[in-house]
Amino acid sequence: MLKDELTSENMIKYAGYSIIVSLFLLIFYEFEFGVMILVTGISLGIFGFLQKSIVISYLFFIKNYIDDFCWLLYIFFI
Repeated sequence: MLKDELTSENMIKYAGYSIIVSLFLLIFYEFEFGVMILVTGISLGIFGFLQKSIVISYLFFIKNYIDDFCWLLYIFFI
């Protein structure tokens, strides 16, 4: 097991690192690779921020109801 798990704080930290690296690559080296790392960093930051907030717990709460509803439809129409 890895000691450094992907918690929301670590995701935001890794997002900052990858955005800094991507800006360096965009300015000095290769544009396409820098854009890929920039998109990865932004998505890590957004997901880390959302995981920190209550939004993710509400999404999982709604997902459980949708799963139950789909199972009921599946059982009903078989």
